[in-house]
Amino acid sequence: MRDQLTQVLHVVLIKATRYDDDGYPMRHWRGVLPSNTLACLVGLTEAVHRQKVLGEGIEIRRYMYDEGVHNVPLRQLARLHRPPRERVVVGFVGVQSNQFPRACDLARAFQREGVQDILLGGFHVSGSIALADPGSMPAEIQYIMDEGITVVKGEVEDHWGQILKDIVEDRRQRLYDFGEPKPDMSLQPLPVVDREYLKHFMQDNFATLDLSRGCIWDCEFCCIINVHGKTMRHRDAEHIAETIRRNYALGVDFYFFTDDNLARAKNWEAFFDMLIRLREEEGIALEFMIQADIPSYRMKHFIPKARKAGCTKVFLGVESLDAETLQAAGKRQNVAANARDCVAAYEAAGIGTHAGYIIGFPTDTYESVMRSIEQLMQEVKPSTASFFMLTPLPGSMDHVNLRKRGEWMAEDFNLYDSFHETTHHPHLQDGLWTKAYQEAWDRFYSYDNMKAILLRTQTEASYWNTFKNLLWYKSSFFVYREHPMISGFFRLKGRKLRRPGLPIQPVWVYWPHRVAELAGEYHRWWLLFTEFKNLWLETRKESLLERYALEKLARLRDDVASRLPHTSDPHLQAHLAQAAQEWGQFVMELERLWRSLRHMPGLKLMPRLQGLWEMLSQTATQAQGRADQVRQQLLHDVRTEIRGALQRSLEECEAVREKLQALRHRSLFGEARRALQFVRCLGRNDWSLEVVPFPTEQISH
Repeated sequence: MRDQLTQVLHVVLIKATRYDDDGYPMRHWRGVLPSNTLACLVGLTEAVHRQKVLGEGIEIRRYMYDEGVHNVPLRQLARLHRPPRERVVVGFVGVQSNQFPRACDLARAFQREGVQDILLGGFHVSGSIALADPGSMPAEIQYIMDEGITVVKGEVEDHWGQILKDIVEDRRQRLYDFGEPKPDMSLQPLPVVDREYLKHFMQDNFATLDLSRGCIWDCEFCCIINVHGKTMRHRDAEHIAETIRRNYALGVDFYFFTDDNLARAKNWEAFFDMLIRLREEEGIALEFMIQADIPSYRMKHFIPKARKAGCTKVFLGVESLDAETLQAAGKRQNVAANARDCVAAYEAAGIGTHAGYIIGFPTDTYESVMRSIEQLMQEVKPSTASFFMLTPLPGSMDHVNLRKRGEWMAEDFNLYDSFHETTHHPHLQDGLWTKAYQEAWDRFYSYDNMKAILLRTQTEASYWNTFKNLLWYKSSFFVYREHPMISGFFRLKGRKLRRPGLPIQPVWVYWPHRVAELAGEYHRWWLLFTEFKNLWLETRKESLLERYALEKLARLRDDVASRLPHTSDPHLQAHLAQAAQEWGQFVMELERLWRSLRHMPGLKLMPRLQGLWEMLSQTATQAQGRADQVRQQLLHDVRTEIRGALQRSLEECEAVREKLQALRHRSLFGEARRALQFVRCLGRNDWSLEVVPFPTEQISH
């Protein structure tokens, strides 16, 4: 028996990426969202090892790769099975429909290197099999099973140890169907934070965790209910607390809780209470973002407790603002007015809102989509939004209904990412659908709308959270034309890593194209940073010192009119009023100058971006240093010049005030001529003459 021979089982866990439109795997220098499924399988694998499920004499060594940020060393991993009594199993985890082609290609590559124990699971296989016709298997899944790849349907929390044991004992099956019953999540092993993995992301203090699974709603475009079910299952709050403490010691203090709808988890309140207790009693102050439905804002205590626990962002499935569309899509819980009230409630509590919006429902037209986007910006007013093209995902009722009606659907699952046209639309002909989708992004992330969003923020913390999110989302779509949730920073490509069936371009063809592509990306980055610099200057929050100075200037301006002398001479009164108006304009100009010269809290460049900049070019670093010196010197010179002028003006004003004190007992008519002379000097901006304007206090008659 093989189990008597195997002493080391190498468990290789891979989250496959997808191909871009040119057939190159999507990979970035730094990612933005770590994979929760990958972390879950690592946790399950380590639990199997601790519990010695495979027996006393078998060691498990696990490896994890996220193709979105890792280059999978395929041949190096395949060689692990060559030593005697060692075996390799490769598991492709959480495979979505758009990742299915890439996962299958990688699986075949491992087979060519001699690795035979290959598993493939995730939403595509689980959803497709769940809604397949009785007694049949989806063709693409049957095909890979015939190639010797094992397909795993459903959640493996209660079965992972048995699958690995079957592999060690040479009893691996071609299909594992764990659709029902769903596992009890309360005390299952939790996702494991891998510090080396997190270093490949822009925020290495950021991890993911699922607190519950399932969804109570019946949205026909979604496959959640056909994979995780409609019954909400959740983890134990105190069990999660131990993991949070352990991760906090590793530097993790920000989470994305990936539950499809945390508001419908039965223990949401116990979970928030636990986080509040950790914050108040143990000093473990977390921040996190969640996903919730629109009606959640009416749940008693949900929003206040979420904010107190550390929630800074909520993803809301708005989907559409058209009532007829929402009813037809099974999204009956959504109402446009409720969406507006929901966003307002979360924003008022200090929780930023992110609206998910779908384009391409059967009733949509180009004009209606544009009207809805305008309504989203002007009435609903989320701080960020992401847009999706309606896609008949395998595992959704939309896919089943289209298949039954015999309507055309794209055969290439690589396109099923919600950003490509995969079926024909009754009102948006081919190409116009994509145009409407791209226009939605461009309109929402226009300069004017981003400015309005930032001006609505209430605190400095919410301002910077919103600013960073806007930069992330706009850079993804503007620079790379990629969706922010699957994108990253700085695209990486390999000339020879191309989808099977497409030719490998020769060096003299690939590199000129790649260099031009990189030049375009860096140019767009420059335009983006310039735009966000101006955006910051127009919207940034004032410091206490700035507010104090502006208030003093405003009071000085307002006091001018109240301190004018009362006189019966209409001619003199008119000139004095004109002088007061000009003085008010002068002070307003001082305010404007002060706003441009006051202390400005600087934008802190992310260390990852700064490191890449320095790595790319020493010359660029030197140029940056010279530019910084010039900028600092220019800023210093301008500040010195204007502040000097401002100080001189204020000193002259003080001298005028002192002279006015001596005017109290003089005859007003005797000084009228000098007052008129002062008015004329004001018009010429001439401060050199020894003139006395008007008293700082009201003259008694």
